[in-house]
Amino acid sequence: MKREEDSLPYILICPLLLEERDQYIRLILNENSWKQVMDALENPPKPNAKLKHAAHRLRNIKT
Repeated sequence: MKREEDSLPYILICPLLLEERDQYIRLILNENSWKQVMDALENPPKPNAKLKHAAHRLRNIKT
């Protein structure tokens, strides 16, 4: 049996301070959209060239 603390929404939202939570917009998803989001989070696609390029640029900005 899964505990609430193990659920993805709990993991993503609970670390946020209450003030920070107010800065985000809640989305209401239908069941199909929710499954697609969860699938993308649990099984992310491999990075493509565009994403790799963006990550490289971000590393260069930070240094």
